[in-house]
Amino acid sequence: MRLRAAVRPAAEGIAIALGITGAAFALLALGLPRTSEDDRLALRVLAELRGPSGIRGAELQIGTRRLIAHCRKVAPGRSVVTISDGARLVVRGTRIKSFTGARSSGRALTSRAALEESELRSVQVDLAGIRGLYAAQLRGRLLRGEDVYLGETTFAGVSAHRFRLGRDQPRLELLVEQETLTPLAARYESRRLKGMSRLLPATGRRRAC
Repeated sequence: MRLRAAVRPAAEGIAIALGITGAAFALLALGLPRTSEDDRLALRVLAELRGPSGIRGAELQIGTRRLIAHCRKVAPGRSVVTISDGARLVVRGTRIKSFTGARSSGRALTSRAALEESELRSVQVDLAGIRGLYAAQLRGRLLRGEDVYLGETTFAGVSAHRFRLGRDQPRLELLVEQETLTPLAARYESRRLKGMSRLLPATGRRRAC
């Protein structure tokens, strides 16, 4: 286990540096069960997510709610997401570490309402455009040998690839532009909630996600 843990970062670096051929080698070094064309494309997306480009936030639609999310990277692996409903969420890795701001109701929440509130905030984070979160969830599926590529689609008239992130449930997808692999949108679906976001590229010198 320790040897494999030591090999993984180096193998991923080789994949990013060498492109498709390097990606195939890296998948073998990572101990993945296959080295398909879909996996190699996913590694190219992983490299893009870890690259210098940023996302400043997203336009969200969750159920009937329309919101704006702003995302700012404050430290390696740590981001702050502010939502137009007044919420402020601190995210470390793939987890929400703290939450302040608006709630769905001014009253104390029942256990069911608290669960719905918790999922709502998780969905907002999933759709807000945190590239490190998307990279971690894509990498996790690759390491578990799970399918990642869902095929081609179009978004706002742009040809795109669809990738599944994280676990099978709830369902989270990332759409990237076919030519540049730039993230375009994210989709979320569970038994209780459905949501989608249009990701907004960073502008200027603002510290984006």
